[in-house]
Amino acid sequence: APGTLTVTPLAINVTGTRVYDGQPDVNGGILTITNLVSGDSVSITGSGTLGGKDVGVQTITGEGTLALTGGSSGNYTITGGTSAVTVTPFAVHLVGTRVYDGATDGDSGILSVTNAFAGDTVDVASGTSTIASKNVGNETITNFGTLVLGNNTLGDYTLVGATGLVTVTPLRLTVTAVPGTKTYDGGTSSTGTPIITTGMLVGTDTGGFIQQYGNKNAGTGLTLTPSGTVTDGNGGGNYIVTFAPVSTGVINPLPVILSGTRPFDNTTTADVTTSDISIANLIAGDSVTIGGTGVISVPGPGNEPITVFSGYTLAGTAAGNYTFVGATGIDRITGAAQMMVI
Repeated sequence: APGTLTVTPLAINVTGTRVYDGQPDVNGGILTITNLVSGDSVSITGSGTLGGKDVGVQTITGEGTLALTGGSSGNYTITGGTSAVTVTPFAVHLVGTRVYDGATDGDSGILSVTNAFAGDTVDVASGTSTIASKNVGNETITNFGTLVLGNNTLGDYTLVGATGLVTVTPLRLTVTAVPGTKTYDGGTSSTGTPIITTGMLVGTDTGGFIQQYGNKNAGTGLTLTPSGTVTDGNGGGNYIVTFAPVSTGVINPLPVILSGTRPFDNTTTADVTTSDISIANLIAGDSVTIGGTGVISVPGPGNEPITVFSGYTLAGTAAGNYTFVGATGIDRITGAAQMMVI
């Protein structure tokens, strides 16, 4: 008997996997037909709509522009088949900024997610990560440690495969000179050590700070200026140091030490001319002359201490750096020739 047989298209079953992108879309390029008859050649183009955008197994609810192509495509249909599209979590990118603290931590409080899709509010809820270096600069997150994402109840985002960067900024220090007093020594050095008044050195970092007078001359209300460097394993680049001078420095004049020699004349004078009085402790390079007359305690002979300095005067470009207050001196009186009477 004659007859006809109508062969209808086979509804395809498809599976696929893609990463979460915030949209309920599916591209035909990720789909695989699981019930294709052996030898047939069929592929899928276009895009469709999933039942949901979130991580998990989603079905195709809207065929959209999905279409079958290939030599056997006429034997198949999209309508009526099954679908299972697995949406996997999207790896986050984290960024943060913090001040140098000598450690390699990246705490959750400084981190934020920069690649979340529009409408999503995922953030970093807790935990700590590790960055590549403690030093100032853009440091890569090398270990996401105990970090936990927040506002991620559906698991659309993940730290697995995540990337991140923490910008470490310099720690600011203020180093302030301390009031200093010294006796004139011909130099500008100060025995005082500056102190850190803002910020602090962290970890094993050390500072080498000194202070100097603005000039070498005796006076009060002198400027003391600090300077120095920080040793931090980064050439000092982990700190921004501001040096703060003070105007309370004092350089007291140097009490002179006098020395002279003259023949015995049975007087207690220590005249500059007759005794050839000179300043024994004059700093090299200073121009100072002495004039006048002092008094020794006894007429000699011998090494007689000078006891009265009020009759002396100082002159010269550096005279202001010296004083007779607290001065000492010796006038060496040589013995007089003796007359022998026979």
